Amino acid sequence: MKDYFGFEGKTCVVTGSASGVGKAAYDTLLELGAEVYGLDFNEHEGAKNYLYVDMSDKSSIDAVIGSLPDRIDSLFSIAALPGYEYCGKTFSLEQLFATNYSGPKYLAEQLLPRMPKGSSSAVTSSVAGGRWPMIQELLSDLYFNYSTFETSLDWVEKNRSNPQAFAQSEKMVYGFTKACVTYFVKRASFKFLKEGVRLNALCPGSIETGMSEDFARQSKQEGMMDGILSDYVFGTNPYINRQSTPQEQANAIIFLNSELATYVNGADFAVDCGAMTGMMLGQFKGTGEILDDR
Repeated sequence: MKDYFGFEGKTCVVTGSASGVGKAAYDTLLELGAEVYGLDFNEHEGAKNYLYVDMSDKSSIDAVIGSLPDRIDSLFSIAALPGYEYCGKTFSLEQLFATNYSGPKYLAEQLLPRMPKGSSSAVTSSVAGGRWPMIQELLSDLYFNYSTFETSLDWVEKNRSNPQAFAQSEKMVYGFTKACVTYFVKRASFKFLKEGVRLNALCPGSIETGMSEDFARQSKQEGMMDGILSDYVFGTNPYINRQSTPQEQANAIIFLNSELATYVNGADFAVDCGAMTGMMLGQFKGTGEILDDR
């Protein structure tokens, strides 16, 4: 049978490979014949090529880059934090931002010279970052004027009290970090394409993973949903009454990096079973009530 995905014999890097979407992507790529390097700050049990990395720490990323092969065919940047608490650990704003934005951006840029023409890179954002078009001036300042790992954290300090950025609820801060990711992908996709490498963003809706418990905690603490970050982002899609599985999201990001998507670049690929579309069209509201089924 023809290898439609094109991963046979290719070298792939997956961040967040120890659990959830990252683990599903890691396992599936192995089945598709790829040599896969799994990066995570939690041990990836049973992984042949597991490498420790803390995506909030530039020195840790530099160390893992030094341990990766000279040729990388596909990067799957999936690791992320849902907020200030995850897996029983507490994180600072800087760690949250660096894990979700600065680290993935830095890793993708540093691996670009190792990627031959025809390679692909995909970063996991979220439908929660969908407001990026409304705050482009703010995101442009970050992207162009604070472009390094270190200066991006200076930008965090500069905007700590900015209500469009970090002076808002924990859930909205998560969404803002993902807006930054999507904007990065949109802007950098042209730079990557000049080198013959495609760059796209996976934008999941609600996923049944360990992060779901942390999002539920945030909602309970905050007492309400915040605008665009509604039940269909962090809860259950009312039309199908379930969340996405990690495998469904892994399938989508594998498609983005595969030979089936060679004309896809700079995309923010929403994988939420139409939930955000339903919200924008007034099909249902945050309670899960379906308003208009026409």
